Amino acid sequence: MSWDITDIDKYYRTPEGVLVADILVSELNHQYKSGRIRAPADAEDQLAVGYPFSLYPSDQPLPPVFMLAETGVIVWTKDEDVITACIDSDSFPCGTDVFEQVFVSHALEFVADKAGFLSEIWRCLKGEGELVVVVPHRRSLWARADKTPFGQGTPFSRRQLKLILEQAGFDQIQIKHSLYMPPFGRRLPVVMRRRLHVIGRIGWAMFGGVLIAVAKKRLFLPHQQPSHALRQKVRQFIVKQPAGAVTPLRRDNSG
Repeated sequence: MSWDITDIDKYYRTPEGVLVADILVSELNHQYKSGRIRAPADAEDQLAVGYPFSLYPSDQPLPPVFMLAETGVIVWTKDEDVITACIDSDSFPCGTDVFEQVFVSHALEFVADKAGFLSEIWRCLKGEGELVVVVPHRRSLWARADKTPFGQGTPFSRRQLKLILEQAGFDQIQIKHSLYMPPFGRRLPVVMRRRLHVIGRIGWAMFGGVLIAVAKKRLFLPHQQPSHALRQKVRQFIVKQPAGAVTPLRRDNSG
């Protein structure tokens, strides 16, 4: 059975969850500083979907947080203002072309209709808007660690994640691994686990526990070549009775 949002929240309050959140936040902040991820100027131009762990510092304005009906919702507050909403994964309670960036974590892997979910994100993003998504990596040990939120839902390979984003109307897709330390060894000191993460970045980078994807909203996709059906001349014909069709009984009007 998949975890709900309270299970995920409890995990990130454990020592391991704090360490994992710190690693992921450091990775994302590095990408912000390097320019790989565009930082919106205003919190109102951002949207978080799922569980954004501790990505947003408490001393900065927080963006709205949409949590899925599939996992439930908890109150994500600041200054006693509730900024969370429980939503249907294929119907967001917001307008079109609203946000410059949507950050998704612990959401895509729990959604059954992934195409509909990503289609709603595409709708909510402004032109050239940016999607940042964190998902479990299928080839990692974390995807098999059912005592963590990364062992729940549907994990992705790089190819699967890129394909589903392309099909949803995103391009300029960059995918990076992260969380290189193994999911076991929880009794090891935090310093040693961090060292394993640093060593894993070099030694087994392709088996990182999560995939972080950054993609841009594609406004249109011109057809470079006509489809095969359009290139071929098709002879039209009519079938009086298609195979498998049922012939109705004739009515006897004589009586």
